[in-house]
Amino acid sequence: MTGDQVPIGFAAITLGVSTDTIRRYLDNGTLDGCRLPSGHRRITRESLERVKAEGVQA
Repeated sequence: MTGDQVPIGFAAITLGVSTDTIRRYLDNGTLDGCRLPSGHRRITRESLERVKAEGVQA
């Protein structure tokens, strides 16, 4: 895990939602992130903190 990106599980725990919700947030643009060559997704820490501060719920 890099300092600028976090895995889906960490984001889910941080926001108190399921990993499926994190995937939906990535798909609909609520969270910013990328896919690694392995296929795993990472979320930018900046967008995670923004969503946490806004209290966004799907």
